Amino acid sequence: MALAQGNICWYEIPTPDFEKSKAFYSKLFGWKFQQEKTFSNDYWFISPPANGIGGGLYRGEPIGRPTIIPYFVVSDMGEAIQQASHLGGKVLKPKTLITQETGYFAHIQDNVGNLIAFWSQE
Repeated sequence: MALAQGNICWYEIPTPDFEKSKAFYSKLFGWKFQQEKTFSNDYWFISPPANGIGGGLYRGEPIGRPTIIPYFVVSDMGEAIQQASHLGGKVLKPKTLITQETGYFAHIQDNVGNLIAFWSQE
């Protein structure tokens, strides 16, 4: 898959607790994880569902206020917010209309303190 300049090609999520983060994201998005042993045991590759962008979990603390917020597509905003809350996440900004043409977003704090966002058309 060729990506144009400026497209997101990888992401990394800091976590002090691999098992907690893996449980949160696997149940929320269906992500699969594989431990990377070439460099260190403190890194897990993230395999998203088909045609998604991969990334990694690394051992570290969330870095306070983020400068970049990853937005994840969800098909049902209400269900995704409810599931994130059930998994230990916190709703920081509830479902909010951007415009009718653009859709909606919500800001969520994951179960170890990282800021993520959901986006949906409806």
